[in-house]
Formats: sequence, C-alpha cells, structure tokens
Amino acid sequence: MRLIIYLIILSSVVKPCLGQDPYLGRLSISGLVGEPGVSPRGDIWLATATGKVYYRSEGDQLWRENPISSGDFEASRHYERISFFADSTMMLSGFLQADGKTDFIFRTKDYGKTWEKVPFGKDSWLDGAYVGKDGKAWMTGSSQYIYYTNDSGKTWQTFDKIEKTGNLRITSVYFRDDGKTGLFGSLWNTLYLTTDNCSSWTKIPTPLTQKRYTRVSTKNRPDIRKIRINDDYYIIDQEGKTFVSKTSEINWEYLPEVQNFEVTSSGNLYTLCRDGRIKLYDSNFSCIWTSEKKVRFPVYASTVKGNELILLTAEELYQISPSDFRASELLRADSKIPKPELQISMNGQEYGFAGRDVLKYDATRQQWYRLMVLDFHVTNATSVNGKLLISDDSYNQFYELDPLKNAVSATHLPPNMIDLKTTPVIEFRLERDNTGCYHHDKSIRSFVRKGNRFILDTQASGGTFLNNLATSIEESEIHALAKLITETKPDQLSLQDLNITHQDISNFKQYIDKQAIKIRKKGLDDYRIGETVYTFLAENTDFEYYKQVADSLYGIPHALIGTVFSQEDSYWSTTTVRRSVTFVFKDGKKLVVENAYNRPNYLLLPWDVDYGKYKLKSNAIGFSKALNRLTKGGFFDTDIRDKRYAIFRIAEYLYGKKLIR
Repeated sequence: MRLIIYLIILSSVVKPCLGQDPYLGRLSISGLVGEPGVSPRGDIWLATATGKVYYRSEGDQLWRENPISSGDFEASRHYERISFFADSTMMLSGFLQADGKTDFIFRTKDYGKTWEKVPFGKDSWLDGAYVGKDGKAWMTGSSQYIYYTNDSGKTWQTFDKIEKTGNLRITSVYFRDDGKTGLFGSLWNTLYLTTDNCSSWTKIPTPLTQKRYTRVSTKNRPDIRKIRINDDYYIIDQEGKTFVSKTSEINWEYLPEVQNFEVTSSGNLYTLCRDGRIKLYDSNFSCIWTSEKKVRFPVYASTVKGNELILLTAEELYQISPSDFRASELLRADSKIPKPELQISMNGQEYGFAGRDVLKYDATRQQWYRLMVLDFHVTNATSVNGKLLISDDSYNQFYELDPLKNAVSATHLPPNMIDLKTTPVIEFRLERDNTGCYHHDKSIRSFVRKGNRFILDTQASGGTFLNNLATSIEESEIHALAKLITETKPDQLSLQDLNITHQDISNFKQYIDKQAIKIRKKGLDDYRIGETVYTFLAENTDFEYYKQVADSLYGIPHALIGTVFSQEDSYWSTTTVRRSVTFVFKDGKKLVVENAYNRPNYLLLPWDVDYGKYKLKSNAIGFSKALNRLTKGGFFDTDIRDKRYAIFRIAEYLYGKKLIR
C-alpha cells in the first residue's frame, strides 16, 4: 500500500459551514417518519412512530420539538402523519390510544401550542389519510370505515365500508381537487375508485392483477403503498414497484428506475430515480426536466409544497424544483454539539468526527463546533507522519484532512504498516466466540514464539475449536500470513482469485436444480436462516437466473466481484459467532483480523482489520486461503469455504439487483 497524496483537492467532498451557527447540534429524529406536513407559508412538520413531533419554520430553518412529544396526553402514540388544513390548524393521526380507545386524532388550531383530542368514529388504526382543499380530509384503516371532515377536522362523519363483507383494509388514499374523485388502495392487491365522494365504488385492476410483475413470495403482502393522481394518470406503488396508467384505460406500465414520486399542485409529476436524480414530468407524462445533482439516500419521507418537491433524509432536507436544488442540514435550535466518540489531537488542537461532520473544540467557549461537512461518514481518524488521515464508511477509502485549509485529498495508507524484521510476531492466536441468549462458547488456540517456531501454549488455549491443529508452526508461515493482510490492497479482488473451474460451475448448477425442486415442492423453509448460509429470497425465486449467472461468470466486471465479497451480510439473530486471528508483535502492538457477521460471506470476507490507529476492511482472499491451509480447513465451516458458495453469493447479489429493477 503506497503512500500517495493527490494534489487535486476534492472540492465536491467538502462543504463549508456557512449561514447557520456552527455550534448547533444536529436534529436526531426518534422513530420512523410518517407523511410530513407543510403549512401554506412553508413551515415543515414531522411526526414519528415513537410519538415525537418536530418542526422547522421557514424563517430561521432550525428544528424544534413540539411540546406534545413530552406526552402531555395520557395516550400511546404511533404517528403515521401530520397534516395541515391552514397555517395554524393541523392534525396528528395514526394509532393513538387512551383509556382503551383508538377513536381519536390530535388537533390544534394555534400552531401546536395546544392540542385537543377529537373523536372521529369507530376505533381504528388510521393507515391511510388525505387532506384536500377547503378543510376536507379522508381517513381510513383497520376499522375499514372511511372518516370524512369538511371543517378542517373539527367534526367527522363516517362513510360505510367499501366492501360490506371481508377484511378490506385501506392503506393509501388520494383525491382530486374536486373533492369527489378518489383512489383507495388496500393491503391486499385491491384498488377502488370513487367519483362521488365515497357514495359508490368502481373496482379497478392493479398491476399485479394485470400481471405486470410476478410476486417473489406469497408471504409478502401485495400492498398498495402510495397513490397519486394528476390530470390524466394514476401513479401507484405496489410492493415497492412504481406503475403508471392512464385514467381513461387502466393499463399499468412499470417504471423500474423510479423509487418515489409526488404530484405538484399544477399536476406535474416528480420522480425520485434509483440513481438519486430527480425527474419532472408534465401532465401528459413527458419528461421536461432532469436534475444534474443527486439526492443522498436513503430518503425517509417526501411531500410537495406547490410545485416544489420536499425530501427528507437522515441529515438533510431537500427542496427541489427546476430552478433550485437545495439541501439544508437538519440543525436543532438551542442545542449543543455533543462530545464526539471519535477524537484526535493534532498540533495542540482537538478534532472530532461525527457522521459527516468534522468538529473542532473551542477551548474558550468549551464547546465543539462544526468545522466542515463532508460527503461521506468518517469512521476512523489517525495521525501518520504528521498528517491527519480519515477513512469513509467503507474503511477502504482514505483521505488526508487539512483542517487549516478546510481541504480533503485522497490518499492511501503507508506501504509498511508493520516491519516484521524489526518487530516480528511473538504470539499468534486463533479464536472462535459463539454467543447467544443462553450460551457462550469460547475456544482459543494460542501459540508463542520459541526460536523460529511457534509452539502451542496449552495453558492459554482451551475449547474444542481446532483441536486437530498442529502444536508447532513455522515462523515463516505466521509471517507470511501477516503479510497477506497488511500488504494486500483492501479492495483488490478479481474472479481469477476465486479459482473457479468448470466443474465448480457444474456442481453449483446441480445444487440449484436440487434446491429448486425442494422449494417448489415444500415451499421456503423459514428456519433455513441460521442453519445454512444458502438462503433464497422467496419460494418463487428465479432459479434459472442463478444458473445463467454461473454460466456467464467470466463476463462479470472485477469491480462487481469486489463489491459482492465486501458485503457485510447480517440478519436478525440472537447468536453471534466471532472468528478472529491475532498477531502480537515484539513492540506489544496487536493486529486483529476478525469476522463477526451473522451470515458469513465466502471465506469470511470481508475481514475487519484493527491495528491500533489503523482500522480497515479487507477482502484479502489470499489471507483466507492461507489460513484455510494452515488450519487444514478447520477455521472455516464447510459451506463457507466451498467455491459453490462463492458462485452463490455472486448470483444472489445480482438477483437482488434484478428484483428492484
């Protein structure tokens, strides 16, 4: 790894802190964000599933928390949305419960200074709601009834269920400005249209009904998650896929590049594309604008104000139109920046890092302040030869940070992190730590240097892991193993490194055929997770696609191979198996190479590497192979050292990408 400092400053990476007070802390949003509310004058309000309410005035653009978050009402609160009727009149709805009743909303008519409980009808979790013009709104949910107001939520009347029998639970609602024409979507693949404000209904086909896509699993709900209407088109999200159809003739068209969408007050359509760009379509569904800038994912919530698109992410609020593309930081009024966990001292100054923020300590005010904002999250910081180096959240891309110039430039780690001639390895340890709710099994094999060999330390060793490992190892083997992790570029990996043969491909295809027969006959076994690393996404998996990937392996770009085996794959589990290799050097420093992911990748890639001030991730497959030889296969479970599994991980990754297209 060569130490290279690029002279070109990466200006796109750094954003100076201008305008707002650099001493202000960021807004930390508690809980999932529902549908945002925007007042006529442009103030933005957020309500969350944990019962918190935040707002930002158009004036100072700083975020505050509304007092209702403190729980003045004796009520359980899971907010799905906050909705404005006028500048000072709004309501909170979702799942609100008090005294065993769930038949009310919270309403304010003084901009949130005071709130009152307003009953709307029968007990219901309000999944879907839409607020239109002139004080009109519609709500519906678990009760299946529709609740309607024409006086800005002060009083409500109940409309009958769409279907008198059955369990049609509506989750999404949208109305035209006429207050009569509305589209209602359910949890289970149903769309209803009304043209007379819920007096009569017409059932219209869904994309799934028209077979515009195939359900990957019957266990996933084919829910209609979002609906919008412009002059001549319906736009909906079903199962995370976006479709559009003319209103005059229902013929759904899949829009694979679209992740989210909103309709403006003039009837134009904004789409958020999967590459982060924004597109604007006119009422005839012709694209009239595409943004050059991109939105930073993930996007938590969206809405519009007039003809402006508003998007919320974890750290920014975007306000977008063809004439403007603004991203403002979520800064909280009257708040201080907390002490960062990641800190470093340089030239008598204290620097800190929190997310994308580079912080500096003001000794006079005894406060941290924001020095600059980067385009990436900082995960590690260290000092090397008088230079301040930081790494991004991949742990593989490093930058030199010059805090005096507010500049960042790309770099690499120095080539010789460890000089094995002057600081040889004196101790070598292999460990496995299996921890769960009701068990903890730790095994260790520890070797100490004696002359030019490493001898098993029986006093420090224990457990059943690697019981058959040799009790004496050559010094050259241990040093060669250390070099393979320290001298390999972290993201350097190609298909040739996997040494996959035609026989391996044939074995993989035979395995897929057997799994296809088994799953189609018996369905997907939920408890396969935790018992095997071979997990398929659903019972309707396209098994032929997996085989096609295997047949075309050598046409796959090297960069994609590196991406596949850099995946940190986890699922919910109460059990964690940590496998680690530790080198202890003569100077007392330690190099720890470990993997603790619930579902390991092939040969335990990627490795988490920790050498004091250096922390990085590495898919050094040469290290894995050498470790496999040294331990005669004992360090790795059978499945994860099988080349069939390497092919599976590539095919699985590409299939996952295919499903969201």
